[in-house]
Amino acid sequence: MSGARNSQNSQRGTDRHNARLDEAAVRHIRRNRFGLTRRALAQLHRVHWRTIEKVQTFETWRHVR
Repeated sequence: MSGARNSQNSQRGTDRHNARLDEAAVRHIRRNRFGLTRRALAQLHRVHWRTIEKVQTFETWRHVR
């Protein structure tokens, strides 16, 4: 399988032209010190709540710790 998903040359994070989050936002989402719900975080960052879930579970933005 040689799709862009598996390519070592694929763009990550803010290198993608359509990225809605940046590394700082990803760290903020993962820390979530105030115990906000995924929906509240999504509204704050103007993304879908599922995007927040994927960030929190390292399904996306794996390269950011």
